[in-house]
Amino acid sequence: MRGAILVAAVVVGGVVIANAFPSSGGPSEITQPTESPSPSHSPGPSNSPKPPKLQCPAPSSVRVAVENATSTAGLAAATATKLTNTGYNVNPDTDIGNAPSESTTTTVYFRGPDNKIAARCVKKKLFPTGAVVPIPAEGLTGTTPAVGPLVQVAVYLGSDYAAANPVA
Repeated sequence: MRGAILVAAVVVGGVVIANAFPSSGGPSEITQPTESPSPSHSPGPSNSPKPPKLQCPAPSSVRVAVENATSTAGLAAATATKLTNTGYNVNPDTDIGNAPSESTTTTVYFRGPDNKIAARCVKKKLFPTGAVVPIPAEGLTGTTPAVGPLVQVAVYLGSDYAAANPVA
């Protein structure tokens, strides 16, 4: 029985290879289509694969810290309110503060690989220009107050965010 399967596999493999790489003694004949296809200007499905849809965790299951990396007073508190209104978990006593230095760009940090999708979802909802990066091994140092170990995602608000989201 094994021998018959092996012989069948060899025969099928030979047919596939023969059809995949045809050879003729000379140059192959090029045929012209009888009708040229007309260009299409309507949007249609693309041949490139689409990235999988982002499966975001429930916002209430994600603890977020907001750090102001600008000179705009009240930016972190106003942004924390937006996050809370969106359903994210922000502790107003410990998760709102000031970054150790100013930044021109917003950065969304995540703690550990399990929180990368949560960070991408936070970025998508509220910080579309932000970069998503892991929290460094040494942690996020110099923030006031310190970013606690229970925080899964920390957002450092840059001047790009401040310009687009003025504090009222």
